Amino acid sequence: MAPAPLRVAFVVPGGLDRVSGGFIYDRHVIAAMRALGATVDVVPLAWLPAGAALAANLAPLPPGLDGYDVVIEDELGHRSLLLRHRGLRAAGVRVVALVHNLSCRQPAARWAPAQAVIERAYFRSVDGAVAVCVDTLSELVTLSWHPLPIVVAHAGRDHLTAVAPAEVAARAAAPGPLRILFVASVTPAKGLHHLLDVVASLLAAGHDVTLDIAGALDQAPSYVRVQRARAGLVDLASRVRWHGLLSAPALADVYRRCDVLALPSDREAYPLVAIEALAAGLPVFVTDRGGAGEAVGAGPQGRCLPPDEHAAWVRALALLARDRAALAAAGLAALRRFSTLGTWADAAASVLGLCRRLRDRG
Repeated sequence: MAPAPLRVAFVVPGGLDRVSGGFIYDRHVIAAMRALGATVDVVPLAWLPAGAALAANLAPLPPGLDGYDVVIEDELGHRSLLLRHRGLRAAGVRVVALVHNLSCRQPAARWAPAQAVIERAYFRSVDGAVAVCVDTLSELVTLSWHPLPIVVAHAGRDHLTAVAPAEVAARAAAPGPLRILFVASVTPAKGLHHLLDVVASLLAAGHDVTLDIAGALDQAPSYVRVQRARAGLVDLASRVRWHGLLSAPALADVYRRCDVLALPSDREAYPLVAIEALAAGLPVFVTDRGGAGEAVGAGPQGRCLPPDEHAAWVRALALLARDRAALAAAGLAALRRFSTLGTWADAAASVLGLCRRLRDRG
């Protein structure tokens, strides 16, 4: 006899219409869960500043959640939720946290010890967790200090179509500069300041390189102004193109016109931009802090580097700038790596498997 279909409420701060990788992940997982037969309803919560979020714990959750088997919560909203689960659990509803990055583990986190206390309390109020990568799972186990059923659900690849190997080879052989691509909201945590310094060093060493920057420019306006000014001061202005936030088709076109992705972030979990770059046949150079290496893998298709080790980034990108055969080989390896990654159905199956186990244990 087939198990009863799951009824799932997916609670997310702000809704699902945002562009960042975490919300894209949430949308694809929800779609795949529905395709596998689960009923999934999205329940948006208001974005609240820290103090107001903590005060929200005094209010009940939206009505009707006690009619679901499982409530999945994007852990971004943990401050608003950590004390609000008692009623759900009393009604037999299981609560699962979906964890991208722990806030208290971010390198630039303010009041990290206090944040860790809040997040630990939150995880002690849920029944299970989904981590987007093994690194996040490890951080969660270290933080929570108590047994918690956890599964890993890596992002899928099948919302993307890989370019043809011939296109990658032709792009690498074409004359012109090495076109470096940065895809992220332009904020301090994403490390554009590191990359501008790297590009300046490459140019000073005689390498012909350019930098394309694709991502929202309105999330840290003062930081953007400073980086634009720095680019002018070190004579990078003619080598840097600021695209701003792009539509999906426009971004895909930029990927196909560039040669390599570089993202020296403070930290990444399992970045969707790495998967997008691999699909476009771009070698991927990304931070070694977090789980990005789980997407990139080991091989010529890319490397995970400490974001603030300037010389390591310069050496890695200089090799591809001067050796087009190496660039072609790395791009073809990127396509092979992309083909080995899992699907959104794989991710959804992991999530639903955990939810069923929690529901059925009574």
